[in-house]
Amino acid sequence: QENLKAGMPGKIVKVFVKPGDIVKAGEPLLIMEAMKMENEMKAAEDVTIDRIHAEEGTSVNSGALLISFRAQ
Repeated sequence: QENLKAGMPGKIVKVFVKPGDIVKAGEPLLIMEAMKMENEMKAAEDVTIDRIHAEEGTSVNSGALLISFRAQ
């Protein structure tokens, strides 16, 4: 899977994962608030978390790198 990037500008509300976590497809990675709605971003496939680039409470631009994944 590609790294997780913001599809639109928003604010990071909650991060559910940490580096080294093994996440199954469909599990939540983070919640981002955009356009007054909270969007839960989920893993599209089984992944291992490499780095978290977004901090809770920070605003991000569209296209910003949020989470990078390690190759399985």
